[in-house]
Amino acid sequence: MDKEGFIRIKPEYLLRGWEGLPYVLVRRGSGRPIFMRGDAFRIARFCNGRFTADSPVFMGGAPVN
Repeated sequence: MDKEGFIRIKPEYLLRGWEGLPYVLVRRGSGRPIFMRGDAFRIARFCNGRFTADSPVFMGGAPVN
């Protein structure tokens, strides 16, 4: 979370997906994969610095498509 309360994935991580492995968080440099469930991955996509921690996106109040 930045100083204004907006949530952002740390810059050393990337959201990725490949055929057969659609939901992966990858650490830059090492390339170490962290496998995620689909629902967690869809929520992580909203960690882009445009939503605050109290946003309905993170509370289950809004659909994630």
